[in-house]
Amino acid sequence: MATFEISNPLTNRNARSFDIGQYLVEREARSSFLMIEIGHLENPVVTKQSNLAGQRGYIGVESWLRDPLGLMKPRIIKLGQDLAGQNVAFMDNPLKCIAVSEDESSSNRLRGKYDPATLLPNRVADELIFSNVFGDPHIALRRGSTRKLLREAARLLDSAGKIIIRETITPHFADLGSKKLKRAGLVTLGECAIGRPANEWAALEAVFNGDDQPRLSPLSFYTILGRA
Repeated sequence: MATFEISNPLTNRNARSFDIGQYLVEREARSSFLMIEIGHLENPVVTKQSNLAGQRGYIGVESWLRDPLGLMKPRIIKLGQDLAGQNVAFMDNPLKCIAVSEDESSSNRLRGKYDPATLLPNRVADELIFSNVFGDPHIALRRGSTRKLLREAARLLDSAGKIIIRETITPHFADLGSKKLKRAGLVTLGECAIGRPANEWAALEAVFNGDDQPRLSPLSFYTILGRA
């Protein structure tokens, strides 16, 4: 049986010294900034971004593991049309696997090879956002999937970039232990558990929660990663 090392918010030495509020101000002030969201599904965080003009932009990448019939895609197409004129793009990332079970107690959720590698170039992202991706049982309980996803995130991340991981639905499944991060060349910079401190949680949600009616587990957390 697989075991999972669950990150304990606010216990990492780097996390205690990382200023989340300062980061949120600085990212907004940058004249050149590319945000990539992997796994936006139907609630992309692009709707919470205030400045996507000039050299600032957003790319949403989705594999549609939880929407194999494409029922959610029309909303994304409509959103792209509504945001025409801004630096916003959505792209599909077809996987060589399909979801075969929605039973969260089953370990046989995917059939085929899981390979999250995208066509995007190396070190292109100033920021990567994953919302309820690493804790998704389709990913977390499939051997090797978290490792592959972290490896792709590290490939896309610019040298000074940040990875924002938001887990609010099934955070107890997220397997973001230090060994996995080290293999990917990543390190934890900051962490925030739900409501601790409340002002930091609210500030993060204002930027990185694309769902108007979010599901919030009492174990919900944010983890911020950077290059080691």
